[in-house]
Amino acid sequence: MAWADIPSEAYVLIGAALGGLISIVTTFLNQRAHRKREKEKLREARKDALLKELGARFQAVAMDFSAAAHSMCSLTWHAAQGNMTQTLIDDYNAEMHAILPKLIGGKIMVSALDTELGEQLDMYVDLAHEVDERIGIACLAYAKDNADGLEQLKALHVTATDFDEIIYKNMGKVGSGKAPSTLIKLMTGKWSALRGKTKITVR
Repeated sequence: MAWADIPSEAYVLIGAALGGLISIVTTFLNQRAHRKREKEKLREARKDALLKELGARFQAVAMDFSAAAHSMCSLTWHAAQGNMTQTLIDDYNAEMHAILPKLIGGKIMVSALDTELGEQLDMYVDLAHEVDERIGIACLAYAKDNADGLEQLKALHVTATDFDEIIYKNMGKVGSGKAPSTLIKLMTGKWSALRGKTKITVR
C-alpha cells in the first residue's frame, strides 16, 4: 500500500501511537535511572552505617585495651611500691574477668566488619593474654609465698607499662590502617623480651 493511499486520519493515530510509545519508553528509562540512583543511595547509606558501626566497635575495643593496661599497671605499681594485698589481687582478677571477655567479643565484632583490622587486633589480644597470664602466675605465687609473689609482681611492672605504651602508641595506627611494625617485630620474637623480664622496646 502506497503512503498516498493512507487516510489522513491514520497519520493522527500513528502520531498518537508513536507519542504514546515515546512517553512509555521515556517513563521506563526515567524509572530505571531513578531506581539506579536509589540503589546507589542505599548502597552508600549501608556503607556509611557499616563504617559508623566499625568505628563504634573499634572505639569500644580500644577502651577495653586501655582498661586492661590500666589494671595491669595499677596492680604492678602497688607491688613496685612494696604495697600488695590479696584484696588488690582479687580486685585485679575481677576487673580482668570482666574486661577480657568484652575485649574478645569486641574483637570478633570488628573482624566481622573488617577482616584485616580484626587480624591486626589479634596480635594485641594475644599480648594482653600473655601479660595477664604472667601477672596471674605471680599472683598465685603471692598466695603461696608473699615475698616471692611480690618480687615477681614488681618485676612485671615494667612489662605492664610497656604494654600500656604499646596500646597508647599503636592502637591509633591500627585504626588508621597502618601496620604496627613495632608490634610485628615483637610478635616475631614470640614475647622473648617479656619472658626474659626485660623492657619491651617501643619505637
